[in-house]
Amino acid sequence: METQINTLDAVLSENPDVLCLSAGDMNSCQAQLETAMENGIPVVAFDSNVSESELVAAYCGTDNIQLGKMAAEKLVQAIGEKGKIAVLSVQEKRRASRSGSWALRRRSPNIRILRSWKWSIRTK
Repeated sequence: METQINTLDAVLSENPDVLCLSAGDMNSCQAQLETAMENGIPVVAFDSNVSESELVAAYCGTDNIQLGKMAAEKLVQAIGEKGKIAVLSVQEKRRASRSGSWALRRRSPNIRILRSWKWSIRTK
């Protein structure tokens, strides 16, 4: 997240006409969104967790809550009503991951989530 924050700070320092972003988690870029608003820079969020913020002028993306529920249902279809699973998520705070885990617990209490991991993608 630090890289994204630094990039947003650099972009905002150039006073763009609009800021488009896909935030990694809900809380990481709050200060940058506030800076954009204070400077009259509209923010367009793409498939990120800041869609509900009054600091965002427009949002384009998926319904992550529904996506999480659908993923949980597909998992139940694949393994049945009982089992043990692990959850890997690129970003642990993504709403789809949380919603899927929640929906799975409600839908099939006999499926145990052993552990959830944040999976890091490293680039050179």
